[in-house]
Amino acid sequence: MNYNQLKFVVIHCIVVRLSFGFQNEDIRKAYLIEANADLVTRAMAAINTAVANQMSWPEIEELVDDAKQSGDPTAKIIQGIKFDINHLTLLLK
Repeated sequence: MNYNQLKFVVIHCIVVRLSFGFQNEDIRKAYLIEANADLVTRAMAAINTAVANQMSWPEIEELVDDAKQSGDPTAKIIQGIKFDINHLTLLLK
């Protein structure tokens, strides 16, 4: 597999403790992505950079876990990575 061809552009938001009165889940997700645009961009860039550097999937997961343990705010929002479908799940508030 050519790791350089993988791009993580799909974002799935896990919505928690959202006090807004939105009735449509898609509108809520869009709002959260927009409100956290810098953080989302940094998370995507971190994963894309690791992929471009040809790190293995387990190495990328370990990198994210280590960053979480050291308190990195970008890593903390990464809830899951599905490399086979280029899917990055983020916890946005």
